[in-house]
Parts: sequence; structure tokens; C-alpha cells
Amino acid sequence: MITRNNFYTPSRVSIKIRGSREWATLLWALGLCAGGIFFFNKGLASYFGDEYLVYVPQGIFLVFYGTLALILSGFFLASVLWDVGSGTCTMDRNRDLCRLLRLNFPGKYRFFEMTFLPSGVQSVNLDVQSGLFPRRVLALTISSNSIPLNSNQELVKITTMETLALALAKWLDVGFEWRESG
Repeated sequence: MITRNNFYTPSRVSIKIRGSREWATLLWALGLCAGGIFFFNKGLASYFGDEYLVYVPQGIFLVFYGTLALILSGFFLASVLWDVGSGTCTMDRNRDLCRLLRLNFPGKYRFFEMTFLPSGVQSVNLDVQSGLFPRRVLALTISSNSIPLNSNQELVKITTMETLALALAKWLDVGFEWRESG
């Protein structure tokens, strides 16, 4: 979560990046798990003699979709457990260094680390999408690549995001871009 109190000191900026450990992800995982168990059990019941469903077309599809839902819910639960996508973006003016650290799934590339110079940042972007599915993303542009600093699901007030983006652009001495869509 991007907040003002963990953001700014004269020589250092630190932004915490939230990952997938959110209620929405957990609710999707639990809903998929419940639906997967129901579909899988109903498909197996049709194989063992349920008179309402014929096993060959409907039962096979129920078992297939139930298995798929259980695998997907396991993926969501694992991403919540390991907090995939979380990390920090630290910019230090004394060392003339910016460091982005994010967590991934366990394995060889569990920690994604990117180090770059503050002079390599071209601009600070605030992408705002309004409508049915609103989205507000604070991002850095480095050599035409946009690096997000917050989660898509994180809905912070536009004024707060704009204040933080402007303060970050001022601290980095780069331009600020407002992109609106939808």
C-alpha cells in the first residue's frame, strides 16, 4: 500500500508494493475450491450410478471442470500464501541507486531484483481507468518500459495517488504523465 508516511525522506524514497495477499484473491480461491469439489463429486456420482446424469458426456465434463477448478484454486492459494508480487521500490539519492525487489513463486527466481540509476527514469506515470472496473496504477517509465509500483486491485483516492506521483516526480526530477482511459 502506498502511503505518505512510509514514502518520503530528503535523501531516500521507499514504496511498499502489495502483492496477491488480498481478500479478493482468497475469496476467488475458496469459491473455486468449493465449486471444484462440487463438480468433481457430482461427476464421480454420475459414474457410480446417479440416475440424473449420464456419465459419458456430462459426467466426464463435470470431473474435468472440477479438476481444473481445484488446480486453479490451488494456484490462487499458493500465490496468497507466498505473497507473489509484493516487494519494495527503494530510491536512494546518496548512493545514486534505485532498487526494485519483488517476490515470485519459490524456485530459482523467487526474488526479482532490478537495480537502475535514478537518471534512467524518464517519467512517472499515473494510469487511471474509470468505469465499471476502475484502475489506478502508479508506474515509472524506464527506457520505454513501464514498471508498476502498486497493485491493479488497490483503489486509492485519485488525489492521494496524484500527490504521491507528483512528489515522486519532483524527487526524481522527471516529468509526470497522467493517462486516462475508459
